[in-house]
Amino acid sequence: MKKKVTYSLITIILFVFVSATESYAQENEQKKGNIDISVDFVNRYLWRGLLYCSTPSIQPYLAYTNANENFSFGAWGSYSNSSNYGEVDLFITYSAKYFSVSVWDYFLMDETASRNRYFQYDNETTGHSYEAALVIGNFKLPIQITSSIFFYGADKDANGDNYYSLYFEAAYTFNVANQDFNVFLGGTPREGLYGSGPGFVNLGCSLTKEIKITDNFSLPLKGSLVFNPREENVFFIVGITL
Repeated sequence: MKKKVTYSLITIILFVFVSATESYAQENEQKKGNIDISVDFVNRYLWRGLLYCSTPSIQPYLAYTNANENFSFGAWGSYSNSSNYGEVDLFITYSAKYFSVSVWDYFLMDETASRNRYFQYDNETTGHSYEAALVIGNFKLPIQITSSIFFYGADKDANGDNYYSLYFEAAYTFNVANQDFNVFLGGTPREGLYGSGPGFVNLGCSLTKEIKITDNFSLPLKGSLVFNPREENVFFIVGITL
């Protein structure tokens, strides 16, 4: 039954992809969607206060957004240039004026493994982790609230039961000396992916600045100082985007 449920989910996702592509391909020239591709180079791979890779990483991104800018799907990845860590994530996002809803499929791999069993979707053995996320924002105040839950897959405890890991975050953006700063605080209310109990795991601030290379070309440089109070740890992350 679990396999049937999971296969149904994959079938629905593929159907949405194909339907969306066919639908938007028929739009007129003034209403075409947008395809975005970029790559980040970071000194370490940190996500929600969790260090996934301690060596420099390359993180490609590819996504399609429809003409109305309310629906997108794509892929994000992370690969280390000096370790065997690799990750490929797929996502679907629907956006409205004050919120967006996303479903993510996270897959972590070992680049030395001959078979990473990507097409194994049974809940008890899959390497995939599925997450649903809700982001609320776009109000008069520059505040963004994120909540997410893992609902299927490899997010499990020592007994093989799903954690259903929860994460909540509040972020605030402000301007100082013509630079945009973002401060954020994230945590979990219970044991799960983010730790063995409740606590704050992602406290910090980030700054993005355009570094001018030529008159027509500049590089976005981002720096983040991140604390994980629950684990008593600190990280300084820098990266550029192409």
